[in-house]
Amino acid sequence: STVRRETALVAASTDDTSVLHAMLTSRLSAALSEGDDAALSKILSAFGPLLNSVQGACSGVTSVTGASAACRSLLTERKAIRANLLTVQMALLRRSVATESSLEQAGVILKGLTQKPLEMDAGGVRAAAAAAAQALSSAKSSGLRPAAFPTTLAVTMNQLLQAVSAGAGSPSSRRLLAAGITPLDSEARDLTREVLAGVAAVSSQSVAGAADGEDATELDGGGFFMLTARVATTGFTETSLETPGGAFAIFPPTLFKPAALQGSAPLPASAEIMLIQWVASANPAGGALGPIVTAQVRPLGSNASFPFSDPLPNPIQLQVPFETNVSETVNAFTGQGYAAITMYLDEGEWEWRPRGVVSETATDKIDKKIMASTSHMSHFSAIQVVTGCDGVPLSTKVNDHCAVCGGDNFTCSGCDGIPNTGRDKLCSGRGTCGSSMCSCRVQWFGLQCEHFCADETICSGHGICNGATGRNCTCAKGWFTSPANLAWPGPFCTTSDDVLDIPVPDPPEGPAPLVLALGISIPVGILICCFIGYGTHKVWGEWKRGQEIRKTIMEFPVPASAALRADQKPKGSLRILQGRADDEQRGLLTHPESNGS
Repeated sequence: STVRRETALVAASTDDTSVLHAMLTSRLSAALSEGDDAALSKILSAFGPLLNSVQGACSGVTSVTGASAACRSLLTERKAIRANLLTVQMALLRRSVATESSLEQAGVILKGLTQKPLEMDAGGVRAAAAAAAQALSSAKSSGLRPAAFPTTLAVTMNQLLQAVSAGAGSPSSRRLLAAGITPLDSEARDLTREVLAGVAAVSSQSVAGAADGEDATELDGGGFFMLTARVATTGFTETSLETPGGAFAIFPPTLFKPAALQGSAPLPASAEIMLIQWVASANPAGGALGPIVTAQVRPLGSNASFPFSDPLPNPIQLQVPFETNVSETVNAFTGQGYAAITMYLDEGEWEWRPRGVVSETATDKIDKKIMASTSHMSHFSAIQVVTGCDGVPLSTKVNDHCAVCGGDNFTCSGCDGIPNTGRDKLCSGRGTCGSSMCSCRVQWFGLQCEHFCADETICSGHGICNGATGRNCTCAKGWFTSPANLAWPGPFCTTSDDVLDIPVPDPPEGPAPLVLALGISIPVGILICCFIGYGTHKVWGEWKRGQEIRKTIMEFPVPASAALRADQKPKGSLRILQGRADDEQRGLLTHPESNGS
């Protein structure tokens, strides 16, 4: 009563998380140190709801994405607190004597401590799953069947799956595959498997004490609806289960025949048949178009399936509902589209696979259900897959370039094997189609034998037609085409090299040519040398004479008094010439325009 009064005061303030945590730590430490299990049970019962209602900085937060730093810090603290409380609960269950009331209370505590998915980490999920397994084990060993216990634990398991989906594990490593399934990281996958095993254990607990052949028990875990029937293995007849959501399964009468079971273990007298329809938003695996349907058959009191033969001699008939419309997109080139079929979840690889499942193709957009048969137990769902151009799911057929489904481009290819070129396989009627090319008749050439070429006409009889195209000629030696760029049909090879030849007489044989050459070249060489020597002597003499004449010339400046206007300036210059030896004693002043005086 003291704890309830104190916690009620804290609950009045939704932001006072620090006070709540301090009170919890204090009370829990005192009860643990005193070994007071009754006080511990009361603390766990009271503080679970308080942690759910006193959210502080995380009030109204439904996703870590976009949460404030204060909220993130609070979530980290809360994860540690919840994991610690769940560990304490598991320890209490291990050392306490189970009663119907203690088991009921344990279920309520687990439900309260796992209610907030964002405040659960991998350690908390494992602690809760272990505590639930311990409670179920205690109920089984003691033969107790509290009425509300299975339902409370079913809700707990659903909350644990939500915690895994919200991030318990390593959510940053999750990604959507092309196949449409969202695989969790390895730790999160392991957590999911542990929780699913817990779901099966809750199913088994729900029929504890029931008689063979009674109506199936029903459990609503919030994220799934579960039916469990207890049946006798001897004289087993066909049994069917159907959920309110439209999933049903028909289990054949040969289910417990020796051919359907592996191993030599004795067959138990009773078995449990379970059918679960999950809410699509709570599916334990992604990629489904709607709810996952789980089918399992196991020995009485077990959460593990029988070791059935794979495939079963007679399959189980399933009806799997779905919600999301199948894409109507069709690839205009390949002809591929989409369809919905039933597939099973391979828990080892965490992938949707079609093995052992024969499924109808979903076409009804109103009554969205798929009928299928399966040769093994698993989780099943409607999965959108690619269809081939033939409309068959998972078919590899595509349209070829000729728009033929599954074709090899034959119908629209020429003899060269290339589609849509406009060529045919008739080789224009002038040849036969061989391996990827036409074999043309004589004088016909080209890819389709479309070019005629005769050596006598096109090549003027002086060459041969080009064997590849027939559009030009290879001329014989001494012949060429003029002009060189002449286009088909020519004619080609019309000009001979002889037209441009200049006849040169053949040189005489013997030593005469050498003697004749020497007799002519020596005199000519002498004449050339003489001519060069004479020319050099004349040039040198003229140059020397010019130098002697320059030595007899003296220039004098014009006196200032003799200055003339520009228009009166004489054409020559005043010079004094030094005459010959007989005139050396007199000076003669001359001017070109003067009269000599």
